Amino acid sequence: MSSSEIIREGCTLRFWLTGPAERPLIVFTHGAGIDHREWKDTLTVIAQEYRVLCWDVRGHGQSRPAENPFTLSRATDDLLALLDTVNVKRAILVGHSMGGNISQEVIFRAPQRVQAAVLLGCTCNTQKLSFSEKWQARLGAPLLKLYPADLLRRQSADISADRPEVRAYLYEALGQMSKAEFTAVILELLEGLHEEPGYQIPVPFLLLHGEHDRTGNIRKLAPTWASAEPQCEYEVIPRAGHTANMDNLQVFNQLLLDFLHRHIPV
Repeated sequence: MSSSEIIREGCTLRFWLTGPAERPLIVFTHGAGIDHREWKDTLTVIAQEYRVLCWDVRGHGQSRPAENPFTLSRATDDLLALLDTVNVKRAILVGHSMGGNISQEVIFRAPQRVQAAVLLGCTCNTQKLSFSEKWQARLGAPLLKLYPADLLRRQSADISADRPEVRAYLYEALGQMSKAEFTAVILELLEGLHEEPGYQIPVPFLLLHGEHDRTGNIRKLAPTWASAEPQCEYEVIPRAGHTANMDNLQVFNQLLLDFLHRHIPV
């Protein structure tokens, strides 16, 4: 898989492109604090039938350093710029956690650029939060600053994955960022949420989370979110945590392929 780069707003964005050039493009966006490698065992399967692009979000992985740091808005612009760079008018977006938030924002701002989406282990950008949820978010994020760096890194890895080898990858990948950088990303994601009464995602999308996802309110709110979206298909991945695509690779890959075959035939 060949790597390429574009320079945008003080950051060299690294991306990788593979698969048949004439097929629809699937864009994979990783979670906060990690990098494109979380998709490596999925890309080999999907690239047999589709064109595939994965990238490191600004401030992550090989898209470092970033003179202008991560914001949800800036990352959304980055992804749209990547689509322009590879000359693709409409793509299918697959996003995990932060990647799901970025994918949602692209759909919200530029729905004409998206054919369909797969959102794994992420919150809804446009949901109405209860008072207690807003209070917990505002209180919880600053508390991250009080954590010792290695403890935050270790606990983030442990809470996100069921399988020891996945935890090991997460711990290693999270070490590419400082604690201040990681905390800033989490706070920016919270700041990027915006309540939009009556808004519904205007493209078919598959909403997924792991059976054992213990991060935030993702598992709690997903059924309510799905029931309010007429174009949503909702599945729970068994024997998996927040990184369900890695904890249960076989089930995730099959759900993804089934969705793509239904909505984006090759």
